[in-house]
Parts: sequence; C-alpha cells; structure tokens
Amino acid sequence: MKLQKSCTVLVLITALVLVFLSACGARSAIMAALPDEAAKEKAAELMAASPSDEVTEDDIAEDLMLFRSVGTSVEGFVSFSVEDGQIIYCKELAPGLENLLAVEQTSDGSVVVDYWEGDLHNELTYKPNGDVLLDGKEVDMG
Repeated sequence: MKLQKSCTVLVLITALVLVFLSACGARSAIMAALPDEAAKEKAAELMAASPSDEVTEDDIAEDLMLFRSVGTSVEGFVSFSVEDGQIIYCKELAPGLENLLAVEQTSDGSVVVDYWEGDLHNELTYKPNGDVLLDGKEVDMG
C-alpha cells in the first residue's frame, strides 16, 4: 500500500511538472526531445545522403522536430553539413535553387532559424510568447 501511494505521488508530481513546463513555453523543447517516426525516417535519409561522425540521427531528428514546430517544412531537405559544430541543412526549393538552414533552441525556449540563400542571410526567432523577430526586429503578424 505504501509503494502504491509513493507511485501515485510520483505520477502526480510528474504531471504537474509537465503542465508547468508546457505553460512556461517549454513544450517545444519537450517535443523536440521526443522525435516522431517521420522525423526519424527523414533523419535516416539525410544521414544516408551525408554520412557524418560529428552528429547522430537523433541530433538530426531533434532538429527536424524543431523546424516543424515553427512551421518550416523539412520535405525538401536533401543533405546537411556540420560547420563549427552547427548542423547546416540544404533544402532544394527547385532544380538549381537551394537554401541553407540551421535551427537551435535557446535557453529561454525561443527557436531560432537561420536562412541563407547565396550571400543573403536572415534569422527568424520564434519566441515562446508567440512573437516573431526577423533579424532582431519584431514582425507584425496582425
């Protein structure tokens, strides 16, 4: 009986922690830590196209989940490279037209996506409160 009460208390505490984290905007961090099957399959495909000893399929799958959490489609991703510890993904937009993208989650829960096309570089920051910044300036979504 004592063990059953301990388990019940542990489950309740875990549920409260998850509710608290979700309310604090940490939901995307939780979701990114648990890649779904589609992300795992795409990660395996990318690893086959760009074998690397620097990152794992799990690293790729977590990034893919972050991209998707902010509405960035990963379907056109064809390869990746690792530069200074950052994973850079190549997305084919059309034959001969490619973008490079990188994603990270900051300590405040924001998701930052870097886009490169040729010499152009933009950074989109998705804040936990719903704000979106383009190159550090707030974007009016109204």
